[in-house]
Amino acid sequence: MRRLSLAALLIAAPAAAEDKKPDIRAKLEGHRGGVTAVAFSVKGDLIATGSGNGMVRVWDAKTGKLLAKTNDHRANRVTSVAFSGDGKLLSAAAKTDFVVWDVATPAKPAVAFKESNPKADACIGTVSGNGKRFYFAFNFAKADGKPLEWEQLRYHDPEAKTTTKSEPYYYWRYHALAAIPDEDSDMLVTWESHTEVDADRARKYSLRRHGAAVQGEVFGDVTKDDRWASVPAFSPDGRWLYANGGVWRVPGSHAIPYGGPTISTKGGSIAAPGPGDVLAYPPPAKPSTVVVIKLNPDKDPETLAEFATGIETPSCLAFSPDGKTLAVGNEAEGVVELWTIAAK
Repeated sequence: MRRLSLAALLIAAPAAAEDKKPDIRAKLEGHRGGVTAVAFSVKGDLIATGSGNGMVRVWDAKTGKLLAKTNDHRANRVTSVAFSGDGKLLSAAAKTDFVVWDVATPAKPAVAFKESNPKADACIGTVSGNGKRFYFAFNFAKADGKPLEWEQLRYHDPEAKTTTKSEPYYYWRYHALAAIPDEDSDMLVTWESHTEVDADRARKYSLRRHGAAVQGEVFGDVTKDDRWASVPAFSPDGRWLYANGGVWRVPGSHAIPYGGPTISTKGGSIAAPGPGDVLAYPPPAKPSTVVVIKLNPDKDPETLAEFATGIETPSCLAFSPDGKTLAVGNEAEGVVELWTIAAK
């Protein structure tokens, strides 16, 4: 498969391109703890946002009206929000807590599952696309370079009401995860690291996929420069996966081959793959800018738009399922802007 390099990315977003002002159709305001996470439901009718003070909000995506807010994370910073494929479940993770709500009635979210560990220093989690697995993992502080507790990936089966743990691995750490937004799939992607039990005891980083049919299959290695990149993200149509500075094409079988097309975004930045093979990201060398490019597996990406924004660095990004709206988080102002993206 063709590898799309950083040079190709720079070609896709030339410095000479004239920036446009975004068409802001709505603002989701009131995030006093800042905006830390955003997600659209697969049907596009709802938006979920997370804040630094533990609040999770549910919004009407069309009108921008606040439908509900809940605080089940004990004022801890929310690091991720995600919907199941049918939009009836919403999950969020924050430091010591992982929560899943039933949002079949969006204005009245009801806790469907909650797992807490007050000793954890980080938590990641998401609901699967088919809603049949609630994946989560707790990470713990270390003493003398050793974990205080085993760090295991777990999943809860809401029908059987059972929680299954993966095999514990010493010096193993789960950094981030994402589920494909397909209501017929339980596929999960994790970004993991572990220390090799060998002479150099080097820290190894990798991307793996999980599910009922496969457990921990490696499909990508993460370089040292990319290891601090943000939470993995699937495009709403499930065709692309962004993770740790790379973009992988997802085949219909979901069996992502090792390697794959990659665009480097210099680790630590964020990106949102959208439907129709597009990707939005803030260029690391150009603050207050968001670029939307067309992903082409067989040639260099094409710049569709370059937006000038007052946000120095967006805290989170997400495309609507129809690709007509880009949600842009401004942590400093506590606002999510909804931009209208013209088709090209």
